[in-house]
Amino acid sequence: MKKVLYIVIVLVLIAGGVWWYLSSRNTQEQMTVQGLGTYQYQCSGGIGFSMTPASDMSSIYIVPATGAAYAPQTLQKDESTTSAQYTGTSVSFSGKGETVTLTEGTSVTTCSPVTIPGEAPFNFGD
Repeated sequence: MKKVLYIVIVLVLIAGGVWWYLSSRNTQEQMTVQGLGTYQYQCSGGIGFSMTPASDMSSIYIVPATGAAYAPQTLQKDESTTSAQYTGTSVSFSGKGETVTLTEGTSVTTCSPVTIPGEAPFNFGD
């Protein structure tokens, strides 16, 4: 009977350790992606998306809202430029001031921040 009890205790400890590892890993990924808030953009042609920059601006996470043909994805900063340019699997993104340009394949679209009362739009600088 004691042997069964020890086995159950060991299994519970292992399951707890796996749960802790997975939950701490997920939290670290969220902290990397979510750092400076999430901002909504509206583009010509009815395309919309949200953009969440990492706290160190090394990447941005974009999620299509309406009219986009791409999946949510993380875009990495292009370190070869001094401007705010990011590239993902099917989308490129560049920001100047409050205006951004989104490129899907050969389609280039200019986007503006959605106005939210009491919140300033994200500014990539000049």
